[in-house]
Amino acid sequence: MNIIALFDNYFLILMIIQGLVSLIIDTRNFKNAGMYKSYKQSRVIGILSIFISVIIYSLVRIFA
Repeated sequence: MNIIALFDNYFLILMIIQGLVSLIIDTRNFKNAGMYKSYKQSRVIGILSIFISVIIYSLVRIFA
């Protein structure tokens, strides 16, 4: 298996895990602490990181 393709798979998995941690754990902690601006920013960052990584992964698979 190509090393670059293997890295792409690991990258996607790692970014999805990071985005889910940001969406689930960080947002809950920020909301409970009353940090509503950070709560909203954490949600946006989590969603965008998952979305962008899936798009990049898909583009690499289509054009490679």
